[in-house]
Amino acid sequence: MMPPSSNQPPYLHGDDEDDNHWNDAASDPRMRPPSSLPTQPAGLKSLVTPHWSPQPLPPPRVDVELSKLSLLERAAEVLRYMFTKAEYWVSPGGALREWVKLNLRLGLLIAIPAVLVAPVVTLFLGQLSAWVTHLTETTSKLVLFPLSALLVVGLVCALVYLARALPWALMRRPSRRPPHYYDD
Repeated sequence: MMPPSSNQPPYLHGDDEDDNHWNDAASDPRMRPPSSLPTQPAGLKSLVTPHWSPQPLPPPRVDVELSKLSLLERAAEVLRYMFTKAEYWVSPGGALREWVKLNLRLGLLIAIPAVLVAPVVTLFLGQLSAWVTHLTETTSKLVLFPLSALLVVGLVCALVYLARALPWALMRRPSRRPPHYYDD
């Protein structure tokens, strides 16, 4: 920190309280520089590490009683031996088997809630859509009913007015005499 000089404004001098404030802020994890925060791969590794424990695989062996097995059992044993031999060739330390198990766990972790929750959400959204449709129809009918009632009342009022005004209009009209009435 620079010593205070006469040509600098007082807010640039800083004192011990300000330094302590900034030191406290540096200990706050939200105030750390991005390089010191845990990265996404590190966070993912911390999630996977407790579940990752590959065990070395034993070398594959053919069943000693292969010749005594039935035809279908022999075919299944040969297929088992071929798959375990391929697995042992790819990953004798058991990492492939552990990777498959981890992915199956992750798949189940995602699939079970999706299978249990998705139908309920779909049902809820379908019912919500039906209710919204019914409400819009009801609202439109509630709006149209008073308008149609108002139109009917207006037409009735117009007919009553015409029914009252028509006799007076006919009585006020001067009677016309036929033109031959004046001829003598």
